[in-house]
Amino acid sequence: MIYEIAKVFFKTIMLKKIKTLLYGTASVLALHSCMPEEFNTNGKVRIDEINPEYAIPLISSDLTLDDLVKKGGSFVKKYDDGFISLVYRGQIYSSTAGEVIPIPDQDFNQTIVLNSTQAIALSNGQSIVVSLQTNKSFSLGSKEIDSLWLKAGALVASISSEIRTGGSLKISFEDAKNLGTVLSVNIPFGYGGSTPVMANGNTTLAGYKWNMSKGGAGFNMVNIKFDLSLNATVEPVSAGNQMNINFGFKEMKFSRFYGYVGQVNLMNGGDTIDLSIFDNSSMGTFTVEDPKVKIIIGNSFGVPIKAGFTKLAGFTSGPGGFQTNITGLPNPLPVNLPTIAQIGQILYDSVMIDKSVSNIKTVINQKPKQVIFQTYVDLNPNGKLQRNFITDNSQINFVVDVEFPLYGSAKNFVLEREQSAGVALPNVDFIDNVLLRFTGENGYPIDLSTQVYLLDEAGVAFDSIFADKSYKFLEAAAIGTDGKVVSATKKTTDIVFDSQRAKRLNHLKKVKLRAELATTAGGGTYPSVKLYSNYKLGINIGIKAKFKVNNELLDSLGKK
Repeated sequence: MIYEIAKVFFKTIMLKKIKTLLYGTASVLALHSCMPEEFNTNGKVRIDEINPEYAIPLISSDLTLDDLVKKGGSFVKKYDDGFISLVYRGQIYSSTAGEVIPIPDQDFNQTIVLNSTQAIALSNGQSIVVSLQTNKSFSLGSKEIDSLWLKAGALVASISSEIRTGGSLKISFEDAKNLGTVLSVNIPFGYGGSTPVMANGNTTLAGYKWNMSKGGAGFNMVNIKFDLSLNATVEPVSAGNQMNINFGFKEMKFSRFYGYVGQVNLMNGGDTIDLSIFDNSSMGTFTVEDPKVKIIIGNSFGVPIKAGFTKLAGFTSGPGGFQTNITGLPNPLPVNLPTIAQIGQILYDSVMIDKSVSNIKTVINQKPKQVIFQTYVDLNPNGKLQRNFITDNSQINFVVDVEFPLYGSAKNFVLEREQSAGVALPNVDFIDNVLLRFTGENGYPIDLSTQVYLLDEAGVAFDSIFADKSYKFLEAAAIGTDGKVVSATKKTTDIVFDSQRAKRLNHLKKVKLRAELATTAGGGTYPSVKLYSNYKLGINIGIKAKFKVNNELLDSLGKK
């Protein structure tokens, strides 16, 4: 894009060069305060007139397209033939599965009641073991767990017993294992002469892999074994004495979830892409021949997904602003799902729209300041059609690239920008003139016209570098039949500051740069051109100062 190249050039590089030029001018003018050796007359030599000249090269650089665009708030996409696009990127990430698919705390209770045989055995001084196997079910609403890998959480349990003896209770969950070790909690307790006997215990859930598909519905199942060891006692024990057990699972966090996560609205959000390409323009026209929007969808949910955009538009705020929808996007968007063997991996899919399927060219050539978009993502949009698998880090993200191939045209397109600048000049009474020499070599198929206004503290222009409002600094390079540059154009421009004009530089507080761009051709046409990475713009700036040296100056130098 013609405009972007020139914008970045004049915004980031040319202004710096103008400031360097002004400081360099100050340095040259300051030379009069240094007494060259040939001027040291020691009061013995009288010369009627001497007019020495001093030349200093200030700037010499070759700027390629890579140099120009890398500071423009975008990144560069380079094709094999050297053709270049600028890409402005926005992106948005969904919440992770661990954030939007919580496992709520689960609470259960169980009662163990002594029968007569057990009560008699205890009363006769025997210790006994009471075992009980049962199952419970996690209460998860529409969610169904086939298997759960846990990374955090706690199993907590407490007892309240009216059996007058001590012992221990072991609660085991044989379908939950950590490297072969069954999940369990052991609660020792003692009888202190009164009831109820109270005790509690807990253990971590981290690292356990839990199969909840055994028995019952085939999901959410918790198979439990209770082993109650009771010590022999001389206290009275009766059939019907019981122990109440409360247990549960707290603050569970999974690393993997296999089953069905339910219907989840995962995302309703958006982003804004700033198109700095359209900053600082004031008049004229330009066109982009083939803008594109590419949407990349990354997904690591093993879940049926419906995803798309509820809004994609060019947008400019404020007076004269507008919002124009960009058409042509498929809805829903293609989303690549991992297989169960790819759990945890991010898979990508993408879609691109251009002028052949969309109004994107019309929208972009309205010069919007931003592209705005809103997205939606729904998990299991059609209900329970297949089993799901996710990790805690499963996520979906959208990358939206607005691509500007550097292929377009410009006509009388004007950029203007102000920037602070100032120089402190010495007395210039002995300066005859200062010549600024601009030498340029343009390898781009773009006419570059420019003007630099010098502004005082009130923002009023008191001088300008060039005589014309839009001085044609460099003409476009010649292009061949294949649309590529065949020869660069060269030009040298001399600007002379006499002593009076140089004195006015002491008023300088700002510079205002005006750049006018055009892709011109014979017959006054403005064709579209392409830009390639090997194109160069050469800039050389030098200063040559001529001093007025006469007997009065020599006398003053001799007295110092």
